[in-house]
Amino acid sequence: MIWPLANFITIHDVHRDTLRKVRTRISAELIAYFKDGLYTNVATTIGYPHLGRRYVRISIEADLAQNLHNISRKPTLHTGTNLQALIDAQNTPSLPNTRIVLVLSNRKNARGLLRASNASPPIPTAHLSLPAFFKSNPGKSRDEYDLEIARLVLRAKPDAVVCAGWMHILGEGFLDVLKGARALDGEVVVLPREVPVINIHPALFGQFDGAGAVERGFEAFQKGEVDKLGVMVHRVIKEVDRGKPLIERVVEVVKGEAIDAYEERLHKVEWEVIVEATRIVLDEVKPPLSCDGV
Repeated sequence: MIWPLANFITIHDVHRDTLRKVRTRISAELIAYFKDGLYTNVATTIGYPHLGRRYVRISIEADLAQNLHNISRKPTLHTGTNLQALIDAQNTPSLPNTRIVLVLSNRKNARGLLRASNASPPIPTAHLSLPAFFKSNPGKSRDEYDLEIARLVLRAKPDAVVCAGWMHILGEGFLDVLKGARALDGEVVVLPREVPVINIHPALFGQFDGAGAVERGFEAFQKGEVDKLGVMVHRVIKEVDRGKPLIERVVEVVKGEAIDAYEERLHKVEWEVIVEATRIVLDEVKPPLSCDGV
């Protein structure tokens, strides 16, 4: 019996690209826009008018806010190591009778796609960026992009979806499709049950929702605002990082240490919990969709 696992992986360099554009044109007016919350105006200024409020807000939370508050640390780039942990664990005692059926990214040069292609045997990959979708589909909305992502996922016939570095907020339309509550136009796939969607987040439940959680959490600990930090894997719901945790684990953090030292410990814990949580949701899938009822 094969229990496939679909995995989402992406790098949020797309936000870093925006950040670099902002930094090259930084001015008192731009800073005022951010401080006043005029996110759509800034998006238009830097050349992303179709992305608007939510997109630029992510950039602010993840990176630009650090720049405006004179935090000089270089942003950490995702390299697909959480995905690699899943690749290494598939069809082993950690994830028995499993295989990854698709690695999907919103960037064509994401490291996760390369890791999937280099796996033995190679894992199918796909990518669909938001700007490219809008360019190819004038007049389409962000919700329709989410539905197209859902279409790519359903065609892989997964038993679970794991967001392992996916920085794009999944809308209700996507979640409704994976719950089996909404059909996609032109698709013959009918879900007999919900396909669970889970996400790894580098903070404990309720601590630091959204982007930039590692940096915000580390700074808060060093200031004495929190007494512990950690990581969780949770079920994905429409509220960002508010789904029920499957696993929470505290990660050691030391007063006065460099954030790089903390991140190294954090990543090692992430590689463990993402595999453990994936097994939990797959154990709930009985029978798996991939068995076609057998």
